[in-house]
Amino acid sequence: EGKPKEIVRTSPVAQLFMVLLIILFLVLGGMPYWLGMQIEIKFNQLPMQVAKSEDMVWINTRFDRKWFESKAENILKFPKHDLTFKMTHKISHGFLLFGEILRGDYKRNIIKIFDGKIEPYLGQGILDSKVVFVNQSQKLPKFSPLNIRNRVRLDGSIFGEFNMPVYKNPPGQPFFLSWQGLNGTVLLSPDFKNVLIKADSFPLLVRDGENVFLINQVRAELNSQEKPGGQKILAYSIGVDNISYREKKQVASFRNLDFFGNSIESGFDQSITLTSIMEEYEDGKEKYGPAAMAMQLRNLNPVIMKSLREQAFIFSKTGGKDSKTISKIRDLLNGLKNKPPQFEVSKIELNTPKGKIDGAFLVDYVGVDIPSTGFNPLMLLNGVGVKG
Repeated sequence: EGKPKEIVRTSPVAQLFMVLLIILFLVLGGMPYWLGMQIEIKFNQLPMQVAKSEDMVWINTRFDRKWFESKAENILKFPKHDLTFKMTHKISHGFLLFGEILRGDYKRNIIKIFDGKIEPYLGQGILDSKVVFVNQSQKLPKFSPLNIRNRVRLDGSIFGEFNMPVYKNPPGQPFFLSWQGLNGTVLLSPDFKNVLIKADSFPLLVRDGENVFLINQVRAELNSQEKPGGQKILAYSIGVDNISYREKKQVASFRNLDFFGNSIESGFDQSITLTSIMEEYEDGKEKYGPAAMAMQLRNLNPVIMKSLREQAFIFSKTGGKDSKTISKIRDLLNGLKNKPPQFEVSKIELNTPKGKIDGAFLVDYVGVDIPSTGFNPLMLLNGVGVKG
């Protein structure tokens, strides 16, 4: 009875293990909420990022953030084209992410986590979005919503996958339309300065009585980069397997069309290239091809060209009667004289049943005097020089 009670002591290893478990619990418990905060910050930055294009308007209408899941809504508008889209988002940033770990070779994924490579698994949120075209005034088919799944990682980069299901217009329409849908991927850097988009569109068929229009598979890729020095590079490519059109006894088809090129902008200088290749064109009687064309636009001042597009839009809206707009266009065109833009077709090749056609030409803008009144866009032809 008089013996002292024994004090049970835990080993330092067990104590360390308990501390690690507590830290792990706090990290795993707090990470979903913290990640939700980061996603909300990114979401609130989007209107300003989109506004830089000046062709789109992004309006956030809702962001409801909870511990493991958030919901958001926004409207995307293209004012110049009278297009409006409604977007709804379901954002998962909680323990549901462990489901991603168990997909595929889960043993290898778990080993990567213990090796410290947790970012692609624990450090991401999943954003499921639906995009719906809402313009009631537009007489366009009501396609299925565009479904998008984005993975937002700890570093702020985003990897997205999108798809649109198969669509057929309902009975009673004046024409038959069948589209086998599309899918693709998007990769965004944390600062939104680097964007890589890849998309595949599957067969689209339109039939109106005896008239049939068909586009087979279309492949597209866009790669936009902004270098540290401010240089902007945009590379793009589009490939079409087949386009055909049939109207009674008339038939026309293009086979294996490819378009690719780039745009390089640095300071007040921009150059654009475009190359197009066609394997074959057939009109039901004769075949043409292969064919190729290479074009370049050089010495473009992006600031002046952007202002010209804006003033030309105003000019067309006012019917060409606004003297202030004409004066601005005149000043902008005079600004091009210091470094005249050039348009060059460096290669034209077309094989026909009667032989081969090839050539090249260069177009220079040398300037033209524009009157303060009575301006006609055709006057610009007087300031163009052609060499070929």
